[in-house]
Amino acid sequence: MMMMAPPMMILKCWVTYWWKSCLKTLMLRLEEEAVTCLRTHQPAPQAIQREEEKVKRSMKEAAKKGDKDVCRMLAKEIIQSRKAVTRIYTSKAHLNSVQSQMKAQLVVTVIIKDCLHH
Repeated sequence: MMMMAPPMMILKCWVTYWWKSCLKTLMLRLEEEAVTCLRTHQPAPQAIQREEEKVKRSMKEAAKKGDKDVCRMLAKEIIQSRKAVTRIYTSKAHLNSVQSQMKAQLVVTVIIKDCLHH
């Protein structure tokens, strides 16, 4: 005679499986949304740096002509672009940190949930 698992045990296993899959799905959606947000709302640092190179060339030309006001304005623009690149890298680092914390929290939650049910 084959032993069958009690219905309550089957239900517990199913609920645990469903709960884990829901959490994993939620984590994947949040990660996708974060990456999409970074790609769509923030310009690539390389594009900003290319523009900075163009501004540098313009600044050299203005310096040759002796136009101090234009040089000062272009220098401020270069500083602003460097700050923007720094902000982009900082926000990406923060987002990566948040993602890793969320993954760690998911793992801890799953482990605790498994321990409580066994």
